[in-house]
Amino acid sequence: MSRMLSLFSAGVERAGRFASAGQLADARSALDTALPSATDSAEAARGHAAAAEVAVRAERFKLARRHLREAVRLRPTAGLHFALAQAYETDPFGCDRRAAKHYKKAHQLDASTPKYKAALGRAMVRIGETKSGVNVLCRAVTAAPVDREVLQIAAEGLAEAGQSERAFRLLSQARFLAPHDPAIRQLWQQARFDLAAQGQRAERPTSAPQPAVLPFLKVFEAEPADGRTTRRDVGSRPAAHIGRLRTYRADNR
Repeated sequence: MSRMLSLFSAGVERAGRFASAGQLADARSALDTALPSATDSAEAARGHAAAAEVAVRAERFKLARRHLREAVRLRPTAGLHFALAQAYETDPFGCDRRAAKHYKKAHQLDASTPKYKAALGRAMVRIGETKSGVNVLCRAVTAAPVDREVLQIAAEGLAEAGQSERAFRLLSQARFLAPHDPAIRQLWQQARFDLAAQGQRAERPTSAPQPAVLPFLKVFEAEPADGRTTRRDVGSRPAAHIGRLRTYRADNR
């Protein structure tokens, strides 16, 4: 058993080195070799989670979700549900509703982690549960008022909910509590920009003027004053042109 354990650990460690070096195909191959040597469900779940992380970095989100669903089946932890939700959320062809489902499960399993709460609130906003999602986001910031990751998720969710003013207030409070944090200052500047943009959109007229349609000018048959005539023959059709031969008189050479 100890030999099998060492094979699994060595494979996961080797895959981690490959992934850090950007060699994702080698990392995936190392994990595929290490997974069969897992001795229990906890190790197998760890291997599937590592394989999912490599797949996400390679933007193979469907493969990542397959690994994470197996990991959740073997070991249904809050962290694995959170990772599965992110695999749905970051995929351009993913599903916000399924992401919200797994964020909710992660929060139910670990309600003490503000990041899970904030991610759940943003997901609720994205599936149309705006009012409840905004409340969850505000509670997440209250639980972690200077956590950069929580603040970023909350700012994004509030901006998407049309609550840029509330996001600006929360980030202003965070900047007061942590005045020397450059990440919080950057989030505060972005929130100030979003607030100004929202104000400009509100000042725009509700109905934009419709473009005017001008009639075509009518051509009259009267002759122009300068005596010139207007050409009125039909246009030529596209066809192959035969070269014209110019004739010359013998005495004009």
